Amino acid sequence: MPVCAFDIAPDGTACPASELGPDEGYAWWHFDLADPELPAWLEARVPSIPATALLAPGNPAAL
Repeated sequence: MPVCAFDIAPDGTACPASELGPDEGYAWWHFDLADPELPAWLEARVPSIPATALLAPGNPAAL
């Protein structure tokens, strides 16, 4: 469901995200928060606290 996703290495380089996530660094996922299927997708794949935060009205991450 992500529009795009990248694994970001500790040195700042990025590559397309893998299913397993980065070994080091972090993952960057970009979502279309207006997609009506996103809440169900997040619920099935993301822990509840970050999923709820992403979908919260007025969330700065939605900018």
